[in-house]
Amino acid sequence: MRATAVSFEDVRNAFFEVLAEGGNPTFEAIYTKIGRRGGADVVRKLIAEVKTEAANLHEKLTLSRMPGVPDPLVDLLNEFARTSWDLALDGATKNLEAARADLERKEDALEEENKALRATADDFVQKALLLQKELAGLERMCAERTERIQALTEEVQHLTERNENLHAEIAHYQRRIGELEGSVQAERERGDRLLASATERHEVALASLTERHQALVAELRAEAERQMKLADDRADGDRKHLLKQTDDLRQEFVRKESSLKQALEGAQINEKKAREELRDCRKESAGLREQLAEANGKITALSSIEALIGSLRTANNTPERKEQD
Repeated sequence: MRATAVSFEDVRNAFFEVLAEGGNPTFEAIYTKIGRRGGADVVRKLIAEVKTEAANLHEKLTLSRMPGVPDPLVDLLNEFARTSWDLALDGATKNLEAARADLERKEDALEEENKALRATADDFVQKALLLQKELAGLERMCAERTERIQALTEEVQHLTERNENLHAEIAHYQRRIGELEGSVQAERERGDRLLASATERHEVALASLTERHQALVAELRAEAERQMKLADDRADGDRKHLLKQTDDLRQEFVRKESSLKQALEGAQINEKKAREELRDCRKESAGLREQLAEANGKITALSSIEALIGSLRTANNTPERKEQD
């Protein structure tokens, strides 16, 4: 409720002031004239009362016959009152029509402005729709980015777990490499010992065969010299006895030569066996060298694995840098 009340006189005075100014006594004009005091419903009710009073006043302006006043004068006064009222009403009507025309022009202008505002509103609606579409696209992009980040996070976790597994495998392979290196070193030392032992046995056997062969040759030479000396000493003896003895010596020489050949063949067989043992030792040494080469190949493969792990570490670091970018 408004703090200041409004009276019937305030509304009536404002009504006739608007008419005097040539305006249209509308609710808004009268309400503005009284300073927008009072409630709107109260002001409308008072305006209706003022209009009723004005209609009653028009009826009162028509004079009745009065005693002592000539009828022509009464008619003239009534005509004057009606003419004055009609002129006032005509002026008010013209002012009202002008006000209505001005109001229509203003309404047309407001309609054009409203159309422009509607067009602007339509533009804003289109822009709002475009912005909503862009916002939906951005939300989809954000969702995709979120899913991508989640996938990258899971991939990083997977790679981290794989990296840990690879570190464990590296540690296992390093321990295995240490064990293989120890085993290879032990096998190498064993091969060296076997090779040295076989070489030593071969050299001892060869030296022994050479000494035995030289001893047999020296013995045969000594025996031949002795027999020749005996033959020379007995040259003067009985020729038959000498021939028989010579024949005996020849047969004995043949037997000893045969035994010497057998001993030489045995020595050759022993030498062949020693050479076979040496060949076996060399084969065993070659096998050890092949095992050593295989161990070196495994070490090279482990080096390749370490290089692959290094590249995997680089690949692990690359998505993190991209994500930071």
